[in-house]
Amino acid sequence: MRPKEVFGMRWEFIDHEAKIYHNPNGKTRNSRRAVPLLDPSSSILARRHFTRGSPHAGWVFPGVSSCGHIVTIQKAFTKARTLAGLPRELVLYTARHGFASDVGPILGLRGTMEIMGHSDVKTAMRYQHIDTDKLSEALANAKAQGRIC
Repeated sequence: MRPKEVFGMRWEFIDHEAKIYHNPNGKTRNSRRAVPLLDPSSSILARRHFTRGSPHAGWVFPGVSSCGHIVTIQKAFTKARTLAGLPRELVLYTARHGFASDVGPILGLRGTMEIMGHSDVKTAMRYQHIDTDKLSEALANAKAQGRIC
């Protein structure tokens, strides 16, 4: 999810049993989607929900902003990045890009677009990277099976 989508999460849109967050808002129409909650995030959200008294509604990450929820963690992220000695090029959005790049070969273009909330193929193509090792292996297998010369 985009950072803004995460910060604006509400309890009433989480299905803990199905491990899905139904994102009602987003940058595009496709951003309003069902987002799978994978572990450890699913477990962390379930624990947070329980410790908050299992509310039926409300902000998952309440804050003091005028909208009622956290709107950024940029200062904390920058401080943690600096203390860890990580490069300035590592930005909060890097996690989203990294995830999309990792699932791209598994889900394919359409699956990546759906899970990331993209409506434009050009945007989703940024996350499609050729794995030359797998390509070489697939070509060798195809040649061994006589499917190519």
